[in-house]
Amino acid sequence: MAPLLAACCLLVSSLGHAASLNDTARADQRPWQLGVTLGYGQRSNPLVDADNLNLIAVVDFSWYGERWFFDNGDVGFTLVDNHRFTLNAIARVNTERLFFENTNSLLVSFAGSDQLGSDGGDGLQQGGVDSDGNDGLDSDGSGGTPSDGGSGSTTEFDIPDRDYALEAGFEVLTDGPWGFAQASLVHDISNKHDGYEANLSLGRSGHWQRFTWTASAGLSYRSQQLNDYYYGILPGEAVAGYARYSADDGLNFHASTLLRYYLSKSMSLGLVLEYETLSDAIADSPFVTDDHITTAYAGVKYTF
Repeated sequence: MAPLLAACCLLVSSLGHAASLNDTARADQRPWQLGVTLGYGQRSNPLVDADNLNLIAVVDFSWYGERWFFDNGDVGFTLVDNHRFTLNAIARVNTERLFFENTNSLLVSFAGSDQLGSDGGDGLQQGGVDSDGNDGLDSDGSGGTPSDGGSGSTTEFDIPDRDYALEAGFEVLTDGPWGFAQASLVHDISNKHDGYEANLSLGRSGHWQRFTWTASAGLSYRSQQLNDYYYGILPGEAVAGYARYSADDGLNFHASTLLRYYLSKSMSLGLVLEYETLSDAIADSPFVTDDHITTAYAGVKYTF
């Protein structure tokens, strides 16, 4: 999957239920929906020395049969559908690997081989900054002497490669005058990380004349196996001074807003803003530099 296309799929899937609410009437008239947005935006990459993901063209496609459906990368089968809630069995591709397609080798400087422990503790950190926030220089401007008497060294550490994972599970959707809610639980079925992820989001949408808006917020729990596969330093990947890092489970928080102005029945202007905070288990990874991910995208959408 090309990085640009995959990044655009990531943007569409991140909006999820919220984006589809704006075209409910159109979707009720036919089983499929196709929209193409041209614009520009970026999704930040939290990995060290990594490029952000550029977003240019976004394809929004969904198809709903009597039971089976495809919704922007998610394949599902409706188990229960009534006026209170909808229960679906779903399968999807975990897109976490996208961040690893835009990375470079990281040159890590070490003041001494035992300066960094297995938990990424004290000592010289990435970018030549030590644990007390200084730039590694003593007050007199010299580099100082490592506490163990060892000499400095520089090691090239390649950001590890990670694969896409196929995940399957269940989701529950419900809505009402108060807004909408979505909960899901998926597990890896491709033997990549063997972990699971649970999501819960709440949101609300509205309209005024030609304007529509959707705002949502939620939590994402990721198991230790999932976090460790993508953000841990696995056995065999450790280098001198960069020991094994085992990422624990953790909770991410995310919030998003979709604003749309309809120029006509088929054409509209859209703005997407999204913010996600990463759990400490991810943010503390030696090759993660940011504790959050931001997404901003604006474009013109044509709905067929």
